Order: sequence, then C-alpha cells, then structure tokens
Amino acid sequence: MQQMLKVLEEITGLPAPKLKVPYWAALTAAHVDETISSFTGKPPKAPLAGRAHGEIQNVVQSGKKRFVNWFAQTPPKQALANAVECFVRMVMSKINF
Repeated sequence: MQQMLKVLEEITGLPAPKLKVPYWAALTAAHVDETISSFTGKPPKAPLAGRAHGEIQNVVQSGKKRFVNWFAQTPPKQALANAVECFVRMVMSKINF
C-alpha cells in the first residue's frame, strides 16, 4: 500500500498520507462515525466504504501472486495513472464547468 501511495503521489502531485492507522482502529472509527451520522443526518467523515482499503490489503497479502497475475497486462504505475485520469474525468463531469 505504501508503494502504491508513493506512485499516486508522483502521478497526482498530492502528498501521500504520512500517518499509519491500524485497520482495526480505522474500522472502529468508521463504525462510530456512521452511528453519529445516523443521528445528525450529516454524511460521515470516515464512511465504512473506506474499510475496503483494509480488505483489499488482506486480499493482496493472502493472494499476492494471484493478484499480481490478474493485473500483469498493465504496469502498476500506468494502471494507477489510468484510474486517476478516469476519476478526475468523472468528478469534472459532475461539476459541469
């Protein structure tokens, strides 16, 4: 994950997060934030959807060879650049400049 964040930092020019949070702590915070959100009606700042990071990390760790083989067709840096480009296009289309 650290390597991926470093590549994303290169691609986007945005700084990578420096703080490491254990998965269990992030998941607990997300549950608390979702609960508070259900009472306030405001969107959560740490939604449970963010827990996918930890789940993806577990998949990569437990099946790294298989995971790498699935995506071997595109170099990782290019795949991330493509994903960033796609995300930016989606966001910009919703802003309607």
